[in-house]
Amino acid sequence: MTAQQTGNLDIDDLILAALHAYGGVMEGRTKLQKVTYFLSTLDGVEAGYRPHYYGPYSSDVTAAVESQVARGLIDERLERFNSAGFPAHDREYYRYTYQLTPKGQRVLEWRRQREPDGYADLEEKLSRIVQEDPGYRLLSYAAKLHMILVQSGAPLTLAEALDRAQEYGWKMTEEDTEKGAKLLHTLSLV
Repeated sequence: MTAQQTGNLDIDDLILAALHAYGGVMEGRTKLQKVTYFLSTLDGVEAGYRPHYYGPYSSDVTAAVESQVARGLIDERLERFNSAGFPAHDREYYRYTYQLTPKGQRVLEWRRQREPDGYADLEEKLSRIVQEDPGYRLLSYAAKLHMILVQSGAPLTLAEALDRAQEYGWKMTEEDTEKGAKLLHTLSLV
């Protein structure tokens, strides 16, 4: 068993399955990180998540994505755009889009056949996330709140959760926290 694997599925499985569940295409590194965070949490796959600016972040997931891109399983596209014309936003922004390639789809099918029960369970968990169709911001709020709750080891009030978010440098409002809590409830994580 590697550091990236608990049970029969690993980080590569989570990434490939996540992309497939979103129709083979996912926009944004943050969204991919957060969907994989929830899958790793729900499936017990150790992915090395730690607090980061946009919530839980895993360098292991980043490395796995880069490896899958290098092996031709995923296409990674970088879109650049600027927000010229909007006050205080005259800078360039980036968004990455990830797409399963035909080779990636074949590898996913092979992995699915190798672990049919694990994939069936994983796909059921993914369906709950996809059905809610949360954007990257809501995923971030929920992931931040989940990490705060896990690290506290005890139930927290809304005010306590917001105080903990400040300790990580996470700017969250009461509304953000409530939305995150609703998603966590939907995913059966609270």
